Amino acid sequence: MIQAQTRGQVLEGVQQYGLAPGARKMIDAEEQAAQLAMETGIYAVWRSSKGGDCTRIGPSARCFCNHSYAEHFFVSPKAPFPICKACSCRAFAFVPSRPEEVGEWWLPRRKGFNVHTWRAKCRCGHGHDEHDPNARRCRCGCSMFQSNFACLVCDLKWEDHETVFETATERLMAGKAVGEDFRPLADDAAIRELVFPGEHGAAAVDSFAPNSIRRAQVSVDRGEKAVRIMAANSGGAVADQPLANRWGKVANPPAWPPGRGIAESPRGPALGPSPTSPSGPSSSILSRRPAGAGGVVGAGMEAAGKGPARPASTDRGRPGSSGRPGSSSTTKGSAARPGSTGRGPVGGHATGAGPGGARSPAPSGSQAPGPKQMKSGFRPVYD
Repeated sequence: MIQAQTRGQVLEGVQQYGLAPGARKMIDAEEQAAQLAMETGIYAVWRSSKGGDCTRIGPSARCFCNHSYAEHFFVSPKAPFPICKACSCRAFAFVPSRPEEVGEWWLPRRKGFNVHTWRAKCRCGHGHDEHDPNARRCRCGCSMFQSNFACLVCDLKWEDHETVFETATERLMAGKAVGEDFRPLADDAAIRELVFPGEHGAAAVDSFAPNSIRRAQVSVDRGEKAVRIMAANSGGAVADQPLANRWGKVANPPAWPPGRGIAESPRGPALGPSPTSPSGPSSSILSRRPAGAGGVVGAGMEAAGKGPARPASTDRGRPGSSGRPGSSSTTKGSAARPGSTGRGPVGGHATGAGPGGARSPAPSGSQAPGPKQMKSGFRPVYD
């Protein structure tokens, strides 16, 4: 993946491709936060220990207690922090609510991933919602929440940040932006105009659905393997199971592929003799080639430009072999059977030599059979 490094590259990317759906959700949330700050006069930000503001906090921002900023309130004008209406949380503490906010942009693209159940996690493997909102202790015994993620903006840990609530006067004294300058991309009018066109403002954020025509066509329980074996707080499909590691894998994942044994491959039987057939290697996947497709297995791929062909077998010590290194299993002295299609003498495998030892040409456009592409019409969920 190519990352934009300069303003010109960012501008070109936005002009050509627009915003990714996850990025649209994040920038819209910050636009809402700026609008709320200008209406109430209270500027809420998530600030790093370096002094920079990493995130604007708006109504949909998530607290450590797992409730939104809109579910918190200030008990008095002089209160330093808002408290929660729905639980015992005594102070709003921002935590990321989307994988993209911690740099894990690939997670929502997994088939079946559930962005709504994903939680920012501690190094113990449990989500922030499984820790006490005030003492930060976990039910598993860890004494303090220590994030296993880093901030997308400053690359510092969650514990290296603080949630700050300021008035416009306090921000001006600190030399920070207020009013219209507090809006996202306010310092670059050209990019802001592309990101927020005239009809898309803070009032339209709630009704904007970036994925309205690209809904997921599969449920979480029919997702890919990475989703099926992960805990729900990692966006996966497994709930109420102990964790096997701090990244969300459960201790007893379901069998994969679904409905089959764990040892069975989703691409069919393994190479080699079949346990029910005495014919040996003739039952392998390599022997399942269409009639007339002579030549080695890789010859078709070579002819199609897909890759190099396999080298010829040395067949040292086999009957009919000259015994010299590099000699083919079919020599000039070996006679082809009547009606032969150019297959080799061992188990029906293609050897690349026809009658008289001449290599049979691969049909144009032929190639070795491989796994079929899955065409499920899947579209990821970002909202």
